Amino acid sequence: MKQNKSQMWKHIMENVLENTGILAVCTIYIITFIGFSINRIDGINAYQDIFCILDCYVFMMSPMFYMTLIVFPLIITLSFSTKHDFMAIRITKYNSWKQLLKMQEGKILIYSVIYALIFMLVIGVIGQFPVKADFNWNVEQSYFYMKSETTTNMGLLELLVFLFLMCVIRNIIIQNILLISLWVKNNIIYGIIAVFSIIFFEMNQPRMSMLLKLYTADYYIWSRQALRLRMVYGVLIYCLIGFIIFRFITSNKEVIGIEKI
Repeated sequence: MKQNKSQMWKHIMENVLENTGILAVCTIYIITFIGFSINRIDGINAYQDIFCILDCYVFMMSPMFYMTLIVFPLIITLSFSTKHDFMAIRITKYNSWKQLLKMQEGKILIYSVIYALIFMLVIGVIGQFPVKADFNWNVEQSYFYMKSETTTNMGLLELLVFLFLMCVIRNIIIQNILLISLWVKNNIIYGIIAVFSIIFFEMNQPRMSMLLKLYTADYYIWSRQALRLRMVYGVLIYCLIGFIIFRFITSNKEVIGIEKI
C-alpha cells in the first residue's frame, strides 16, 4: 500500500514537472492580468488612504475577476495534466479506476495549491504599490469598516491563511467539475460549460451562493459567523456529492482490459 502511494505521488510530481511550461505561461498571464487590473479596482483611488492589501484580495476574489484570472489557467492545466490519463497503457498501469481517480485527485490538489500560492503572492507584491497599508481591518479608519460596519480581531496572518484556503477550495471544486466531464463524456467542454454556467448564474442571482460567492472573502461574511459556517457545510456537501458521483462512475466502468474506456 505504501509503495502504491509513493508511486502515485512520484507520478504526480513528474506530471507537475512535465507541465512547468504551462504553469510558467499561466503565471505570466496571472501577473499581467493583476498588474493591469489592480489600479482599476473600484474605490482604490478614491479611498486610497484607508485601502489596504487585504482589500485588494477581496476585490480580486470577486467572481468576475477570479473567473478571468484563475479559472482559465485551471482549465488549461487540467487539460494538459490529464491528456494521457485515459489511454489504455496509463489505465492498466494503475490496475483500477479508483487508483486512477486517486492519482487525478492528487494532481488536482497540487495544482490547486500552486495556483492559490501564485494568486496570493502576486497580489501580495503588486498590491503593495497602490495601497498605503498592509493591514487596517482592526480599526474603524479602514475600507473594511466602511463596507462592513465592523472591525475584526483576526490578525493579518490568520486572514491570509483564510483567503488562501478559500482559493484552494475554489480551485479543487472547479477542477473536479471539469474532471467529472472527462470521466462521463471524455470531453472537458461539458465541464467548462458547467463551471461558467454556475459562475454566471451566481453573478446574476444575488442571493444564490454556489461556488465563488460561497467561498468568498467579501466584506459581508465577517459580520455574521453563520455565513462562515455555511462555507464548512458547503465543503461537506461538495465532498458528499463528489463521492457519490465518482463512486457511481467508477463502479459502472468495465473491468480494465486493453481497450480504452
